Amino acid sequence: MFYLFNIISTIIICLHGDLMFDNVSTIAYNTNLNIYIIIYTAISAVGFAYKTFSIYKLFPNKYIIITTTLTAIIMIAGSFLPYAPNGNDIISKLHVYA
Repeated sequence: MFYLFNIISTIIICLHGDLMFDNVSTIAYNTNLNIYIIIYTAISAVGFAYKTFSIYKLFPNKYIIITTTLTAIIMIAGSFLPYAPNGNDIISKLHVYA
């Protein structure tokens, strides 16, 4: 069910822009869909972290748990940073790095 939600929401978000030239961050910047992108990113990050935990519970390793949790937190934090296409400011760069 999570994968179906992710695919459908990605398609709906991407319908607002040209996929040959824009990514999801650019679509959010150009169409003022910021709150929807933040919600979408948070649900995706938590969902992917949960799926990763369920796969790796067979191999208990504290580094996998730490890495997966940190990745999900950074992904959510990166969605809160505003992004300007072709922006050279530090906030746009931090958004891309996150």
